Amino acid sequence: QIGVACGEVVEVDGDCYGDAVNVASRLSDLSGADQIWATDSVIEQVPAETGTTWLRGTSRTKLRT
Repeated sequence: QIGVACGEVVEVDGDCYGDAVNVASRLSDLSGADQIWATDSVIEQVPAETGTTWLRGTSRTKLRT
């Protein structure tokens, strides 16, 4: 289970804080076994040349940050 988000992250004493960290954590909680959930902004930044296949759901999930 992996959640991926992009945004500003602040590191304090080895711990990471920020909206991106919170969103990635929530996506990880929502993902199932062997799944990677990513925000639209992350998906848009992956070059097409990587050959990555994206399966997008038909509905959006609202996350509270």
